[in-house]
Amino acid sequence: MKNNSEKKVHETGNLKEDLKTSETNPPKKSKGKGTSILAVFVILVILAILAVIVGFLIHNNLRTVAEDNNLTQVMTKINTNYIIDINRLGFIPTTVEINKGDVVMWKNQNFSSHKIIFDVGHMEGFDIEKSGNYSITFDESGIYEYHSVTQIYMRGKITVK
Repeated sequence: MKNNSEKKVHETGNLKEDLKTSETNPPKKSKGKGTSILAVFVILVILAILAVIVGFLIHNNLRTVAEDNNLTQVMTKINTNYIIDINRLGFIPTTVEINKGDVVMWKNQNFSSHKIIFDVGHMEGFDIEKSGNYSITFDESGIYEYHSVTQIYMRGKITVK
C-alpha cells in the first residue's frame, strides 16, 4: 500500500514539490456522519422547545376559557341592575329575564370595542369601548334580541316581563 507522498511522486515525479503542496493545501475533511447527527440533534432540540411553548400556550388558553365560563356564568343582580359581561366568548349570560323598569348594564371585558344593535327597531344600538360599559333602562315589556356588529357570533336576548 502506498502513502500519499508516494502517490504524488508517481504523479508529478518531484517529491519536494509534492510535499510543499501538501503542506500548504492540506486535504479537505469530508462531512461525515458526525455532522449530520449533530444537525439532527439540533433540529430535535428546537422541535422539543417549540412543542413545550405550544403546549404551554394551549394549556394557558384552555384554562383561561374554563375560568371565564365558571366565573361569568352567574348573572349579577344588584339593586335591579343586571350586568352582562362581554368577553371573547360572547355575552355572558346570553339570555336575561327582567321586569319593567330594570336596568341592564353591559360591561366590555373584551380586547376591542363593540357596536351592539337590537334586531328589532325598539331601541337604538350603542358602542362600548374596551373596558367600558353601557346601561339601558327597559320600560316596556317585550323581547329584545341584540348582537355585536363587530363580532357577529355574539348574540343575546333580554325578555322584559
